[in-house]
Order: sequence, then C-alpha cells, then structure tokens
Amino acid sequence: MNRQFAALRGLAIVVVVFYHAIELGSSIPREWGYPAIGGIARLVLLLLQQIGPLAVPTFLFISGCFVAYAAAGTPPKLAWKTVWSNLKRLLWPYLLWSILFYIIIYFQRHETYSLPGYIKQLIVGYPYNFVPLLLFWLVLAPILVQLTRRFSNVLIAVILVYQLILLNLEYPGSLGFTFPNWVSFLKPPVLHSTLAVWGIYYPLGLIYSVNAKSMTPWLQKNRAVLWAITGVFFVFGFLSRAEILKFQLAEHVYPLTFVLLLPTIKRDAIPWVRQLEQVGKHSYGLYLTNLIILDLALVSVKALMPNLLNYRIWLMPPLFVLALVIPLAVMSKLARSPAKGMNHYVFG
Repeated sequence: MNRQFAALRGLAIVVVVFYHAIELGSSIPREWGYPAIGGIARLVLLLLQQIGPLAVPTFLFISGCFVAYAAAGTPPKLAWKTVWSNLKRLLWPYLLWSILFYIIIYFQRHETYSLPGYIKQLIVGYPYNFVPLLLFWLVLAPILVQLTRRFSNVLIAVILVYQLILLNLEYPGSLGFTFPNWVSFLKPPVLHSTLAVWGIYYPLGLIYSVNAKSMTPWLQKNRAVLWAITGVFFVFGFLSRAEILKFQLAEHVYPLTFVLLLPTIKRDAIPWVRQLEQVGKHSYGLYLTNLIILDLALVSVKALMPNLLNYRIWLMPPLFVLALVIPLAVMSKLARSPAKGMNHYVFG
C-alpha cells in the first residue's frame, strides 16, 4: 500500500472542513438576512472553494485502494466478513450523527419529517451524501475485485461512461448537449446525484490497487501531463464558478486527473506528513462532526456577538479551526478513557 495515502486522506478531510467553513460561513448568515460577500473577497473565497471538489474523490479513491489491499489470494478475493466489518464501522456513527443533526435542525429551524421521511433522508444521505455511495461500493467490492483482474479497462470505461451519462442527466448540458427524456430511465434511485459526480473514484482506486505494478510506471511517466491538465481545468472551473465563462464539465475533470496523481506523490514531499497521518486516522469522525460544529458555532456567534457576522470573512478561519480541533480533541479524549470501546460506534 502506498505510504503516502494515510497523509493524503488526512489532507483531504482538512480540505473538507476548510470548504465547509467557507460554505456555511457564507450561506447561513445570508439566510439570516446578512448581505452576501462581494468584490475581491468573493473571488478569493471562490478560488479557495475550488479546492473542495478534490476532497471526496480523494477519499473514495483511497478507500477503494484500501479495500483492494484487504483482498487476498491470486486472483484476489475479498471476504464478505471483511465487508461486513467495514459496513458496521461506517453505519453506526452515520446513524448516530445523522439523528443528532435532525434533532439540531428541529430545534433551530423547526425542520421536521414523518418517520418515512427521516428514513428517506438517511437512505439518500442528508446531510452526509458521501456515505451511502461509499456503502454502495463497499457492498459491491467483492464482485469488483473479482472482475478487476481480467476486465480492468472495460470496467473502468463502462463506469466512466455511465457517470458521464448521469452527469448530463443530472445537470443537463454538461456535455454540451441534452439527452431526450426517455434516457432518464438510466438514473438509479437514491444514488443518481452522487454517482453523477463521484461514481468513478472508488472503483478507480480499487482497480489501481489491484494493478498497481503495471499502472504506477505509466502514471509516473505522464505525471507532468496530468499536473498540467489538472491545473488548466482547475482554472476553468474557477472561471465557471465565478460566472466569467460557462464550462460546467471543468469541475469534474480536474478531480479525476488529480486522483491519478495521488500514487505519484511521495510521502516525504507532503508538508506536516506525520500530523496529517494522525488526522487521517480520524477522517470519518471529522467528516460526520464538522457540519454540526460549524452550525452550532455560527448560531452561538449570532446569539452572543451578532455584529461579527458583518465581518464573516474574518470569522471563517476560527470556524475552520474549531471544526477541526474540537472533534479531534474529543476523539483523542475518548480513545484514552475507560469508554474507548465506544470509539468505533461513535466515530468509526
């Protein structure tokens, strides 16, 4: 297993928290009636947010690599026992933090659903839309592992084409044209929006891990080209987000070329590598908790020091630090307490 992946997973969750601090720090005060951020500050925030789309693809790619690494034998075979163990580690914290989120929004916004409504929200992944997709690929992982050795190229091509079809159905015109209405039968229930954006990354990580010996030299050889494509489409994505030009597809291109670069990044080249590796161990817990911390922090500021929300661009760095440090401190304390056995059920 690539030694740099642990630190890259830590870096990815830091990017998620950073992105959410900007997103919620901008949108929630606007819902409360505060003016939108404009001018140069808006462009700076849009540029910083442009890093966000790299995070979930990185998570999914590395998750696919790790599950393939767990497969044993020649050809590789993934035991269902391993899959079930991973499912339990994902499901219990997901249920816990989702329920807590629903309680918070009930008291804050009087947002409520029927029992079937809550079940539907859990299935679709509100607000954690990344989790159902991860569970979906994890359940399919034993089948994917068996197919990968013989049909890697066909498998990845089929999944990529299907994702592009879903993307153009979910966001009509993304490919420069629109499909006729009858094509919408290809949209699966529940996962159509997440598969449209992130469908390729988990199987790509799995396929890379199974074929690492043959794929790594090719990726190393084309590293400069991949960096160039990533940079160019990153810029196009920013210009599209800033409404300077319209190029919807750009934001889906540079994350793909970026994840192909992950195996070529050397561990020693990553700043604060040891600290990021420690953060990476708690990435799932951070993903589940950061939205709640940010939301509660903003509500507290509104209640205690509402004038600060007029200067919220300066509020975003403290929000980011709080959403990162508080969960890490709680997880560390729990891991050292007599109740440390609960860690898997609370934070994964």
